[in-house]
Amino acid sequence: MVKVQEAVDKAMEAHENKYHFQLGSPTSNPMRSKPYIVVEGDTMAMIAKDHLGQSGRLVEILALNGMENVDEMFVGQELKLPF
Repeated sequence: MVKVQEAVDKAMEAHENKYHFQLGSPTSNPMRSKPYIVVEGDTMAMIAKDHLGQSGRLVEILALNGMENVDEMFVGQELKLPF
């Protein structure tokens, strides 16, 4: 679980360094998201691969949803996916 948190922290730091913005600018929301409803059989890695192109991007989904562990996901849950 510690490794997942480290990966989430690293992804968030990289994201913050990549997206500097000013309040009120058109890009003032660097963590834009789109919704996804979890269905039976989904895994976080599968969702990341299918919707973000790489299974390793699951740490971004975890961070955006305030989750620390992939086991927190449940059927019917609405996840925010970055784009």
